[in-house]
Amino acid sequence: MKYHIQGRKKGQHSKKDKSDLNVILYDCTRMLVLRVTLPDSVTQIGSAAFSYCTNLTDVIILSSVTEIGGSVFFACNSLRRVVIANGNAEIGDLAFSNYVYPWGYYSMKDVTVYSTANGKVEKYYKKHGISFVALTADWTGKPEELDKLNNLTKLKDLSKASLTLSKERYTYSGKARKPTVTIRVSGAKLVLGTDYKVTYSNNVNVGTAKVTIQGIGNHTGEITKTYQIQKATNKIMIAKKDYLLDYKTTSQTFTLKPKVIKGKVTYTSNNAKVKVSKTGKVMIAKRFIGRAVITIKVTDKNYKTITKKVIIQVKK
Repeated sequence: MKYHIQGRKKGQHSKKDKSDLNVILYDCTRMLVLRVTLPDSVTQIGSAAFSYCTNLTDVIILSSVTEIGGSVFFACNSLRRVVIANGNAEIGDLAFSNYVYPWGYYSMKDVTVYSTANGKVEKYYKKHGISFVALTADWTGKPEELDKLNNLTKLKDLSKASLTLSKERYTYSGKARKPTVTIRVSGAKLVLGTDYKVTYSNNVNVGTAKVTIQGIGNHTGEITKTYQIQKATNKIMIAKKDYLLDYKTTSQTFTLKPKVIKGKVTYTSNNAKVKVSKTGKVMIAKRFIGRAVITIKVTDKNYKTITKKVIIQVKK
């Protein structure tokens, strides 16, 4: 069975209800509560649940908790360390705040929040300027391990890291182009899979490709870099490019059958007496004498435009 910790408004009195095991610590000013570890049966913490617990210093919230209400630690001025094991837990407004008249609400700056990196929790605390430290994989959530948190370091932001690519220009090949990345923070080289992960986009066709680096572990933030994929060289292969024909009183026809790597093939003729169709069929007018040039042109978004000329001569 799962339960939640329910908060209350100031002035309310607690009522024992063994059916749902609601717990209220609101306004526990006179209680010497230093550390609180919530059991894994708790899934939600209501608004203002720990508000005004001025002696509270450490709180461990295990991964079973998916929702933390607003003002949950309001005016907990002694609070220094809060572990939120579920990095994607929803957190309400003013969760770590206080109020000073007449200036209004402000975020508590002396508290450090520990949670998994790159989740909703981290984004929340970055937005409100509260110190955030990533939990390591070996932290199990046991109360006696709370002192391990002192050995963790604050997340390093990759947005100021240097990013270099093994290659910044490629030729189209039909396959994904993935340059090797090198990331350095303050001169130290980071490790793929430990400190960051890599994703590529738009890296097959000709154009601007992008590599995105996202911090993991003790690193956070994101950095991107673009590189270019250029057009490849195309080819036109044809069995015969020069035709020497005899004069005839009737029309003459034949079909050009070029082979190309890829692309759209078009044909044009420089002589009105020698026409060519869209499929490469050449039609020479009857009693024609002279010379004509058929131009074969191949275009494609990933290949350079290429042309080849076919010469036709008819003699009497």
